[in-house]
Amino acid sequence: MEKYKIQEIESWVQQRNLDLVHSESDDSSPFSFALVDYQEYVSDVGHFNYRRTVEKVSDASRIEDSSLFLYELQEESHQVIFHGLDIIRKSKRINVLSDENISVTQRERQLEQHISDNTTTVSLSIDDLRVGDIVDFQATEVLLRGKHPLNGKYYQSTFWLNWTCPVYQQKIRIINESSKALFIQKCVIDEGIQKLEEMQLDPKDEFVREFQNLQQLHIDEAAPSWFWSNFVQISTKISWPSLSRYLFDYYVGQGVLESERDIIQLAELELGGDVASNIVKIVRFVQNEIRYKGENHGIFTHTPKKPYSTINKRSGDCKDKSNLLVAMLMHIGVEAKMVLVNSGYGQKIERLSPSPFHFNHMIVQVIFNEKQYFFDSTIKKQSGDLEHSATLDYGSGLVLSIDGAELQKLPHDISKEVFYLKHIFDFGEGEKGKSQLMIKRTYYAHRADNMRYHFQSKEMDKLAEDFHNQAEEDIRLELIVSKPLTILKDDALGNVLETEERYEIKGLDKYKEDQIHLLTSIYLEFPLARKTGFPLRIDLDGKITHEIEVNYKSKPQQQPNKKTIKTEWFSYEDSISYQDKSLFLKASAVPIKRHVEGKDVEEYQQHVEELRLRSMNNFTYKSSSIFASVWLQIIAYIVFLVIMTYFFS
Repeated sequence: MEKYKIQEIESWVQQRNLDLVHSESDDSSPFSFALVDYQEYVSDVGHFNYRRTVEKVSDASRIEDSSLFLYELQEESHQVIFHGLDIIRKSKRINVLSDENISVTQRERQLEQHISDNTTTVSLSIDDLRVGDIVDFQATEVLLRGKHPLNGKYYQSTFWLNWTCPVYQQKIRIINESSKALFIQKCVIDEGIQKLEEMQLDPKDEFVREFQNLQQLHIDEAAPSWFWSNFVQISTKISWPSLSRYLFDYYVGQGVLESERDIIQLAELELGGDVASNIVKIVRFVQNEIRYKGENHGIFTHTPKKPYSTINKRSGDCKDKSNLLVAMLMHIGVEAKMVLVNSGYGQKIERLSPSPFHFNHMIVQVIFNEKQYFFDSTIKKQSGDLEHSATLDYGSGLVLSIDGAELQKLPHDISKEVFYLKHIFDFGEGEKGKSQLMIKRTYYAHRADNMRYHFQSKEMDKLAEDFHNQAEEDIRLELIVSKPLTILKDDALGNVLETEERYEIKGLDKYKEDQIHLLTSIYLEFPLARKTGFPLRIDLDGKITHEIEVNYKSKPQQQPNKKTIKTEWFSYEDSISYQDKSLFLKASAVPIKRHVEGKDVEEYQQHVEELRLRSMNNFTYKSSSIFASVWLQIIAYIVFLVIMTYFFS
């Protein structure tokens, strides 16, 4: 099958006549579209996607993008048919479609990520394009049913209704000539609330929608990327269990689930002890000893290779490594299955109609002692036994099984502790006394995994320098290294990583203030919205705590102080306490929800502002001044309450 050809438009396409010379345009935007026409013909043989765009180029900055049309073709049954490419210049139509302006190349754009896909790129270019020109382009992309498990067999198209330029007419037309019904979801944002309209398109039926005068959407008006806004999505109507069952049966038919040899022996892996420890040993072997390398071409875009092939090559992508992990676990009698997830969608996938095209990653489900665990075979340097391995924050997943499975929410507790930071100050009060600072960091779960990989991937000297610079920036004083960044403990079973660094504080005798200022940056985990009305995603991924211990030569005299903020989305607590000759300032935050609905953003941001105002810790380096230091914080909070009361009254 030719990668491209030039021919007339098929009869199923409804062509539209436009007065292109006198089309309304807005030259205040670098470009605009008089027409965006989507028409798609869905059949059991394949899918035919017609596109026509009529674009006005109003600024030189747009010429490069408007003069190039790219199609990425994945296999032999994938083709593009060019119908026309005209420039309307000063009321004159110029045909610029020719074989001379078409090139076919194979671009491997992901080789740096160790992924090859053998994708063929067909490009059509315009040599002479000028400001003021109107570009009228028409083409049909053909994807026929072939050996691939999805392409040509399942259908999905997403049509966005938000544009970064004015669009005067947008048309969506779907003709269902297949034997299966199609499912349509239209999503729009109304006052920050996502509203979903759903309908079914039966065989032999047609769906048509037209939209007029779509205005340019500016960045500050757009919904966040994780929250899909205005779009129409159309896909083959299926259920999650039938999709789960279909892919499992397909893999069985392809023989990719078979392991003809003893995988454990091929891996040269020595097992022993209890089953739980053997599970972890196998998981870590696949994660760390099988190199990530993707060969995503043909059926392998969605089909894993056989386990013994992956173990012999000692490399594979997420599908290959997951399939190998399943095979190895099955060899020791442990139930395991492959699971499809999307690394970027999170919970968003639950609101979409079932489709195999929602997924971009594969992980593994392990069932042991009537409890399920999920592992990502592509993560390196991970630690923890079965109970302390970091859970995966991928939202939902589809387990592939012989009986079929529903979409499942992956177990992930966002309230678990992930980070504990402690600053310990020792102020030598006297001429010969030395002031010292010790910083301890404790990482848990996925943060321990991330830092462990970070530590082992970089030179410790460079990391120690980075941590030293950050420590100086935090307290804005000169620090001389007494003990560089050191890993105190790496608990492989509990998945806990502890570090320590020690410094001598210099220049306090020249320090003009009698207080040290140290920021608690917890509030940075709670972003503020650019514009209220849209939902907001909270970045905090677990409980974090910052404690400051200040040791003096005499006992400071002051009553303890404590503040708690409890909201629907997070809880926060800070306190001031004393024990013997030591002052303790402590703050912690725990997320309750990952998202704030648009209607609640204003209230949420008031709480974050309150948290931010409590983020500065001021404490003296002389015990006699501690009383005034603490009261400065209390006074600042009282002033905040007065201001907020006045503002909201």
